[in-house]
Amino acid sequence: MKTKIHILIFILALIFSSCSITKTKKSAGINMQKNEQKFIYLFSEANKNRLLGNSQKAVEFYMSALDLKPNSAASNYYLAELFMANKNYNSALNFAEKAIKLVPDNLWYSLIKGDILYIQKKDNEAYFVYKNLQQKYTDNELIYDRIIELLLEKIKKSKNNENHLLKNKDVFNKFIYIYNEKQKHFGYDLKIAEYLYNIYIEIQNRKKAFSTLQEMVKYEPNELKYKALIAENYVNMHEDEKAEKLYTQLKNKFPDNVDIKLSYLKFCKYKGKFNEYLKTTKELLKTNLEFNKKVNLIISGRYPNFPPKEYKEVLTILYNKHPKEIVSNTLFAEYYIEKDINKALPYLIKAANKSNGDFNIILTLFEVSYDSKNYEILFQQSLKYMQMYPNQAKVFLYNGIGAYKTKRYNEAIKVLKMGKDFVIEDNNLLLQFHFYLAETYHSQKDNKKSDENFDKVLDLNPKFYLALNNYSYYLSERKIKLQKALSMAETCIKYQNENPVFCDTYAKALFENKYYKKALIYSEKAIKIISNNPDFLENYGDILFANNMKDKALINWTLSKANGNKSKKLNFKIDKKSLITNEEEFIKYLNEKEDK
Repeated sequence: MKTKIHILIFILALIFSSCSITKTKKSAGINMQKNEQKFIYLFSEANKNRLLGNSQKAVEFYMSALDLKPNSAASNYYLAELFMANKNYNSALNFAEKAIKLVPDNLWYSLIKGDILYIQKKDNEAYFVYKNLQQKYTDNELIYDRIIELLLEKIKKSKNNENHLLKNKDVFNKFIYIYNEKQKHFGYDLKIAEYLYNIYIEIQNRKKAFSTLQEMVKYEPNELKYKALIAENYVNMHEDEKAEKLYTQLKNKFPDNVDIKLSYLKFCKYKGKFNEYLKTTKELLKTNLEFNKKVNLIISGRYPNFPPKEYKEVLTILYNKHPKEIVSNTLFAEYYIEKDINKALPYLIKAANKSNGDFNIILTLFEVSYDSKNYEILFQQSLKYMQMYPNQAKVFLYNGIGAYKTKRYNEAIKVLKMGKDFVIEDNNLLLQFHFYLAETYHSQKDNKKSDENFDKVLDLNPKFYLALNNYSYYLSERKIKLQKALSMAETCIKYQNENPVFCDTYAKALFENKYYKKALIYSEKAIKIISNNPDFLENYGDILFANNMKDKALINWTLSKANGNKSKKLNFKIDKKSLITNEEEFIKYLNEKEDK
């Protein structure tokens, strides 16, 4: 009985167990189906957002899809694409490598890996990927083009390096190989042939270059620039007669062809045919040749081939053909800065107006306005550009200088005080603001503020000689702090003892400190260098009188007046010279008599 019961229990357990297993399998199948459907949904949404340009959403959907199916090579590939587009190259490379690991034979997965490595400038690794693909997919032109692009970029980047030809011999050989392979599979490619020709020229394989060029002419017999290159190759091979004969034929047959003229220009330069070179350059400047190429013609031929008269001629042709181009104006301005600085200004003004705020051109305009003493232009132009550069300290400085030089003293002080607040960590610029504030306050006879700004200048740079000189002179004129004035003047003399301005200031400081004989030495030195300066002449007269040379003093005072000195004090000296009998009376007079 017990045995029967045990058998019954076993049978029942088996039945229930079998039902449980069946249910589990059925449940697992349903879950897998649901996951697959969910994956398909996520992958589809990712694709949709990717195609619509919603890259962030697409990434999120692809990542969720990978959570469900980590072995989805396509999801990894598209994530590589998206991260590459967003310049997250490390993540892009990671996903590309996962895709390749899952499906090693997929062309596009490997290709994107190569592209990412190329963008990351890992040229050797990218080349290795592309080369493997090229050997595997010999009939895919896209891969050949990738390799050609990579190799050309390497050649281009290395051109300015030392031993360029030696270091890149392997790259050149790789290019030649891939070109030949591409031609074998896809036929003749004229564009690539041009690159190959240039590479043979680069590695100085003239024979190969010439044979490549002959193939190009054979393939495209009506392309004149290739025929011009044939002539250039004759020159390179020192077959000048053949070159000249071919150029003559080409010029006679195609007198207006720009490529032939450009090639002929090189020949003229090589043969030293200056008149032909100049004539051809002029002809090219009058054509519709690209403007930058015209500029290169002028600049490349400028010093060895264009004397001033001829250089002006070619600049005039360029300007007449392209009067609105910035470079046309700046080249003319540059020419006149060396020849006649005042004539440079109209071209600089025009260039600045056309430059859309090129600050270097604007600064050059200010500098030339200052150097040519066109202070009104400096003031007006800097005022105009202050609106464009409201926080640029240099514009304020030049406007302040322009205002000071045109005696707009209140405006100068206002703009200089405002502009110095825009100076950031530039002591040389800051001291310029304080220097012109000092000069402007001096012109307004505000000696206290003038001295304060001179002191600030010298705190920033104790050897700013222009400030030392002027400050010394002003103190000497006012007959105060005379030892300080003398010390500053001595510093300038030690720096440049042949500078006439420094000599005159030193003489003035010596004179006020009653070192009359030494003052005479330096005053005579200043006069010897610049004989017609009215201030120098008046100071010289004063020092002569103090050294008891009254007649000579009167001569120099009179010369000072004749040279434009309108000082009332000077007139008094000339009129009353005979009434002053000795140095003491003269010095007493100078201390008491001041211009109103």
